[in-house]
Amino acid sequence: MTAPVTLAARTLSLYRARLKDLLDQVDNSDGRGEATIRFSLGTLIEQLSTELMLLYHESARGGLVQSDQTIVLPALERMRDVLRRAHRRPLPLRDALHKAIGAMPSSPP
Repeated sequence: MTAPVTLAARTLSLYRARLKDLLDQVDNSDGRGEATIRFSLGTLIEQLSTELMLLYHESARGGLVQSDQTIVLPALERMRDVLRRAHRRPLPLRDALHKAIGAMPSSPP
């Protein structure tokens, strides 16, 4: 029997899917939609920061399992940091999204 999926693991999966969607948009864009994609990326970064604050609050209350604290939260932080740096510098979006996806564990704990 498998353990139930935690809130933090669901959050990680959600952001992995959102990043893959943005990467698909970049791959299928002819360059004209880059401003829209960058706006979506900025929105995703802000939402991720909010989610992290909520997860840290939950962690302080003792509401996260050990694997969420040691694996999921650091993975979400790395993803946010990679995306923030990419959003501030004129790096290719494709590279930044691949790097952010690579910062996550391949499967939630």
